[in-house]
Amino acid sequence: MTDLTTKTPPEIDAVIHELGYQRAKLIAHMEGLHTAAHRARTGRYPDPARAAKLDAHAAEYAPQIAAVTDQLKPYHDEFDRRGGWTRAYLVQSNGGHVHGSMHCSTCFPRTKFAWLTNYSGQDEVEIVYAAGELACTICYPSAPAEVLNRIGEIRRPSDLEREQRAADKAARDAERTAAAVVEPATGKTLYKTDRAASNAAVAALDSLRWYGTDHPSVDEWEQTVNTAITALAAKQGLDPATLRADYEQKADKKFATTARKALRELKQQRVDIVVDDLMPGLQTWVRDNGIPA
Repeated sequence: MTDLTTKTPPEIDAVIHELGYQRAKLIAHMEGLHTAAHRARTGRYPDPARAAKLDAHAAEYAPQIAAVTDQLKPYHDEFDRRGGWTRAYLVQSNGGHVHGSMHCSTCFPRTKFAWLTNYSGQDEVEIVYAAGELACTICYPSAPAEVLNRIGEIRRPSDLEREQRAADKAARDAERTAAAVVEPATGKTLYKTDRAASNAAVAALDSLRWYGTDHPSVDEWEQTVNTAITALAAKQGLDPATLRADYEQKADKKFATTARKALRELKQQRVDIVVDDLMPGLQTWVRDNGIPA
């Protein structure tokens, strides 16, 4: 048998809380079976056999309940032997407060409490300070105003959920801000990610190579390239001219590969390739590099 005289109030109350919860579940199961048996016995279509079976099943819970009750007794006895100690309970609903008992005049028979066993045995001043704005002024009438106006360490589940949602949102916002590519001069977000900025520059460079310098969108494509690469260089701490040269080199390589493939496919379709019928950029590439064998 555990020597309960050496146990602290939080340790004892934690066991009482756990065993009490187990006992309450057993009682609820037993009462549910008795209710079902009563309906089977007195309903529109009585079924005495089923009612008797349900009652017999309910009776099986009685010794289990008695066993848990016996387990609880020494812990309650130790509480009584010490003359009791302070306890704290948090009302679970929105707007709930921390109470010194579950019999506060501001509560109701159906009020649901969370037993704060970690605070069992603490001085009222300590409990009130931990509760802060949640301290019940009926249970703790001497609570100072400066304590009641602060957020304490005891939080309602709804408050914790709301604060967690706010923290999650702040974290997501911070991630988006860190990922964004912005205009160096204004801080305006241009692209959500480096990849998006890079893709925009690559697409514009590709268009410049395929359609040539006479296309009406040339200025727009060139602006896209300059804007995206300048912003990327600023974010990554690179020289814009060096980064632009790297993109140009990759774009040339990609275009050359695609051009060769396109010309080979055309040769398979027809014997003669009329250069003037090709896209402007491809015409220029053929004049500089010839038609691949």
